[in-house]
Amino acid sequence: MKENKKDFGYIPLRVTTQYSLLEGAMKVDDLAKKAVKMNIPALGVADRNNLFGALEFSEYLSNNGIQPIIGCNFGVYHQDQLGTIICYAKNESGYKNLIKISSEIFLNNNNEVIDLRRILELNENLICLSGGYEGLINNFLKKDKKKEANELAALLSKAFENRFYIELQRLGIDNHEEDLLNISYDFG
Repeated sequence: MKENKKDFGYIPLRVTTQYSLLEGAMKVDDLAKKAVKMNIPALGVADRNNLFGALEFSEYLSNNGIQPIIGCNFGVYHQDQLGTIICYAKNESGYKNLIKISSEIFLNNNNEVIDLRRILELNENLICLSGGYEGLINNFLKKDKKKEANELAALLSKAFENRFYIELQRLGIDNHEEDLLNISYDFG
């Protein structure tokens, strides 16, 4: 029996725009044009600690028939560890939680990081990615703290329920892929 699946191909989820200072250079309209040219059906924005380009991103993509996925790459701390966590909004309520977290980073923190506990408090209707190479879990693994990495994965998995995903990035440096795969099997 032939399955009737639509092939979505590649959907980039870590897009940064000109609103991620020193990280992104692509203008939102250029991203939309490139996505149309490459037949990409959706794009996920994850600018660092801000949602400055979210409206512009949504409008340009929607006007070009591309599904915008709004998120943010948050600088976070947990215990004695710094890193990142990426959160995407599932819906309007999740978007409001992204706004709260981003606003708190700018209003209450001079060092542009937020306590992971605050993100856990506001996790409703958010989808969480582990942060990849700069993520908290990966940073624990880089310091050979597998126990702490597993404990953090368990905490995130419990808080986000079925909305937490481990990111694998094959960069060819400090490869902890096997550890991350084991964590994802345990908590994914």
